[in-house]
Amino acid sequence: MKVERLSKTEGSGKVAKTICYYEKTIPKMRDGVFKSHFRLKRETVEVLMQKTSIECADRGLNIPVQKQLLITLWIYATPDSYRSVGDRFGVSVSSVCRVVHRITDCIFALSPTIIVWPTGQRLYSVIEGFRSLNGFHGVVGALDGTHIEIKAPKKHHSSYINRKDYHSVQLQAVCDNKLRFTSAFTGMPGSVHDERVYRLSPLAKNIDRKSIIFDADHHIIADAAYPLKNFLLTPFRDTGSLTVDEGNYNFKLSSTRMVIERSFGFLKGRFRRLIKFPSNNLKFVVKVVIVCCTLHNLCIDNDDAFIDCITDPNLVNERAENASNSDDSGISKRTRIASQL
Repeated sequence: MKVERLSKTEGSGKVAKTICYYEKTIPKMRDGVFKSHFRLKRETVEVLMQKTSIECADRGLNIPVQKQLLITLWIYATPDSYRSVGDRFGVSVSSVCRVVHRITDCIFALSPTIIVWPTGQRLYSVIEGFRSLNGFHGVVGALDGTHIEIKAPKKHHSSYINRKDYHSVQLQAVCDNKLRFTSAFTGMPGSVHDERVYRLSPLAKNIDRKSIIFDADHHIIADAAYPLKNFLLTPFRDTGSLTVDEGNYNFKLSSTRMVIERSFGFLKGRFRRLIKFPSNNLKFVVKVVIVCCTLHNLCIDNDDAFIDCITDPNLVNERAENASNSDDSGISKRTRIASQL
């Protein structure tokens, strides 16, 4: 049986040996077992290889590109330490670190081509898909946010403590009716209010500069933590005196908006590193979060379903207050839609 010599184990002074997991075990894995470990089908990994092999060509590590990719996917998929992953794949801890950063950079470079706002025929397919869910017309996406727990950053760590008293960065995202992310923005400290996260996001800036244009009857849907706009519809505030139309509107908006909560659930169910990210390197955390969103989309595009959807306890919008800065056109549009549903 082939074995591979590893670097000396720290503190033991002994040279360890391991069965070549990559060379011997992985090729014999049943497809279901492979996916349970790496969270992607073999076919999806091949698609990813085609997109990243040139950029991630071996540069002195003497590790096959496919092996680099599988090491990185294992890191995303589990809370395992770099040391344990290195032991499994027969490489040093420092090599695991270099590999993960290299592959992360490669996939991150692909994100603008995979996380894209719907346009043309795809836009109308998304709108029809949302309408078929619950009869809510004109929806181009559902907006929400979630916390990614991290280690305390070295600088300004108190800013990253969220209302649940742990350090986090926020992921704000929009998804379509098929749970595919069409916008993703992360890195803002956990203490920052949802409305401010939105205001500082590329999504809001693109809308302001008309890079994203909404027809009069098209809109994003969100909960009450976001500002009510003509293009961003939120619920009526429930003070106990909602009309029948307003109550029905709130119900249908909430039911339709659940797709974004499911997107976050599948994202964190597939990539468990995002549940509790053991790093305070904010630049790296941001890249990995966006990379996982990118892989989430790639899986959907390649019919690579994942059934492990967790109930995300870290959604940012569990507060009851309504956001400020609502505008008259949004109020008027919401009232009109409520009367039509």
